[in-house]
Amino acid sequence: MTEIWLEYGLDQHGNLVHIAGTPERGTTSLRCPYCQGDLIARKGHQVIWHFAHEGKTCAPTLRCNDGPSLPLYHDLTLGLTPSQFVTLQTISTVGYPDYNGRRNLIALTSKGLAIWNPYRGKGGGYGLTKLGKILFGELSLNLFCQVQVPLIEKRMEELRLKAKTGDPVAQVDLRIFRAQVKRIRVSTLYFLEIQGEHMQEKGDIVIPLTIYKVGVTTRTVEERVMEIVADLRQHFTDKSVQVLGAWPGRGNVESYFKFKYKKWNYPLGSLTEYFAFDDVKPVMRDLRRMPD
Repeated sequence: MTEIWLEYGLDQHGNLVHIAGTPERGTTSLRCPYCQGDLIARKGHQVIWHFAHEGKTCAPTLRCNDGPSLPLYHDLTLGLTPSQFVTLQTISTVGYPDYNGRRNLIALTSKGLAIWNPYRGKGGGYGLTKLGKILFGELSLNLFCQVQVPLIEKRMEELRLKAKTGDPVAQVDLRIFRAQVKRIRVSTLYFLEIQGEHMQEKGDIVIPLTIYKVGVTTRTVEERVMEIVADLRQHFTDKSVQVLGAWPGRGNVESYFKFKYKKWNYPLGSLTEYFAFDDVKPVMRDLRRMPD
């Protein structure tokens, strides 16, 4: 990522407005919280929705790190270089880095991603920590929450301390971070089952299909389901939508869920949050074990 995701703009009253809360696409009436510049709403299908500057992008939003992004939310790379990721992958499978990867051990252990395990193999070996397992989708949703929540709290405290120095950029960072935390806490994670007659791309073949959808909403799940039913009209001739579960306050989990289960992703045109699972029971167990 070459810059922070700017998901909030300022309205005429100075209030933060999330990009999902504006119907506008393209030129907006909102301003950048950092430089007051005019913003354009980027609401496409390839990357997360975000605001871009209509003119030159200001320096605070060009930062590659140290911004107000939530830990383990949009970015699950943990800032690793490609070489460090390969080393961590090797540790995951065999317990030891190869010769070229040994120089990465200090960085990986200091980041809390790998740890020496004296009981691995015959003479011990390195293993992944809970944090390290996230990069490979090996952590349950329950344990993911246990890892992410303390990191969010730690980042909040860091921003508080920095904002107290009077740095105007840090004060905006803190304000945006608080808004993001509030948003995930008022969001509900939902999981749906969709059954129906699916129209193939050529339009002349219809097959029975069962797929699943994950998503978050700040409204009622029932309201969101009505929109989803409308979205599916171009893909299904006949369908039923069943809510398999809803978890209030778990807006933080959606990104990791999609990453963990990306093998089963089943896009419908531009609709990307759908999955075709061979067996949905383990997925439901994973969801239901999350803390309230």
